[in-house]
Formats: sequence, structure tokens, C-alpha cells
Amino acid sequence: MVLALSRQWSTPTLAAAALEVDPADAGAYSNRASIYEGYGKFDLAIADYSNAIAIIPTDAVAYAYRAAAYKAKGDFAGALADYDKAIEIDPQYADAYRKRGALYQDRGDLARAAADYDKAEKLGVQSLLAPKTAK
Repeated sequence: MVLALSRQWSTPTLAAAALEVDPADAGAYSNRASIYEGYGKFDLAIADYSNAIAIIPTDAVAYAYRAAAYKAKGDFAGALADYDKAIEIDPQYADAYRKRGALYQDRGDLARAAADYDKAEKLGVQSLLAPKTAK
């Protein structure tokens, strides 16, 4: 019963209902986008993140989430532009540097990846390039 309820509440339908109540609810768009992303519906996710950004254009996290959807879709340029924008809005957003670094690393640009990992580490996120130590 609990699993059935959790599935019911984690559907795009619930987010759509929230948007009927308040069409300017950026959080509802972001929540539905996350659900779409989980289903592999990246175009729908990107559209909903874009709606959230239109409502709150200074939301660095929404740009980073949309960047992840672009990356999952295989759109390097879209992902890079959104990570850049997230960092422009919030230069202290360590996770955006880390994720942009991973994007650069995936594309083989290790110098830029290392620079972003270093910046993320300075801002408080462990660099993905740091060697793992045994405990």
C-alpha cells in the first residue's frame, strides 16, 4: 500500500495538479521536471526547468538541474551553457563547478575539468580527481 501511494504521489500528475492551483510555482515545475528526468523524458524535464527559470531567473540550482538534463540528453553545449549560468549567478555554488568539471572530463578536456574540481574543492566539495584512500 505504501509503495502504491508513493508511486501515485511521485507522478507528473501530482505536480500538474499543484500547477493548476498556482501556475507560478517554480518549485512545482522543478519537481515535475525531476520526475520526468527520472523517467528519461529529458525534453519534458528541460521544458519544466525552463518554466521554473522563467519564474525565478536567478535560481542557480534550477540552471544546474537543467544542465544535468541536457547532459543526460547528450547536449553538451546546452549543459555547459547552463552550468556557466549557474556559476555566473552564484560564484560560490561548488556543486556547479564539480558538475561542470565532470562534463569537461567526459569530453576529454582535463585541464578545464581539473580547474573546476579545484575550485569546487576550495569551495568545500571534495574533488572527483582526488585519489581515494583506503580506510
